[in-house]
Amino acid sequence: MTNNNNNNNKSNQESTPLVVQHDRDVATGDLSMEGAVTLTTPTSISSGKRAVVGLVGGLVVLMMMVLTGNTPTTPSKIYWGSDDGLFASLVGKKKRSVTLTAVFYFEDLIATVRVRQSKKDEQDNEADWKVNIYHFNDDLCPSGALNWHVHEYPGYGIRAIDADPSTSAVACAADVTGGHYDPTFACGPASQNNANGVCPILRSTAQAPAGTGVVKTDDSYAACQPDNQSSCEVGDQSGKLGKLTTSSYRSQRFTDTWMTPIESTLSGRSLVLHCCYTKDDGGTSCGPRLACANLE
Repeated sequence: MTNNNNNNNKSNQESTPLVVQHDRDVATGDLSMEGAVTLTTPTSISSGKRAVVGLVGGLVVLMMMVLTGNTPTTPSKIYWGSDDGLFASLVGKKKRSVTLTAVFYFEDLIATVRVRQSKKDEQDNEADWKVNIYHFNDDLCPSGALNWHVHEYPGYGIRAIDADPSTSAVACAADVTGGHYDPTFACGPASQNNANGVCPILRSTAQAPAGTGVVKTDDSYAACQPDNQSSCEVGDQSGKLGKLTTSSYRSQRFTDTWMTPIESTLSGRSLVLHCCYTKDDGGTSCGPRLACANLE
């Protein structure tokens, strides 16, 4: 009888796995739905002991996440291997980076403009841009030089191939996409804050103390340069970073050092490409809006 009792107790103490489902392999950090950790717990422990074991198991998992840097992007679920119930722990994670992309997909233009911002970049008011032009019909813009900006409102379209070079795509016009996104009131000539009346007020308001001039002058935007990006509109990418070239099919990369948190401020706005062309008087204009697509 004693042996039978011992055998029964031994059978009752056989272990069943505590499986931790994770969207990353905890050991390697690789993204994998198969990555899992299996811990062993006895099936016959009391509810009080089970709670302790569950807590310890959860702490072990959390320690492994911290040590490996692998916190889940989606909630992790911790399951008991027995039928006695479910012990679930939801572990959230702050996104390590945010990426927005404007996709231009037209017969005469195929390109992507991508902006990426890590948490550190966000804290430093920075972001990285990557532009890929996969296909471009030179008749769209013979100079091959493009200004590019983030505009206030969304829009999607392209100018006709045979259109006058001084005209803009209807779907990207000022009454659709507005002016440049300018939350810091840099007040360049194309800032949305000209249209809404803020920049004119700043140009007519005296600074304090008296005698130091007005807040903004007509030529104050001349300070916007690649080495002085904080004087630029946040949405003036060509002013901060330089023009794009349509002749390069390699990635064109830029570091933006004057940027707001992109997820909350750029998402849904349009990225507008402007064609630079030679006017009849011999001068150059980059005002016409060639194409636009939304950052999503």
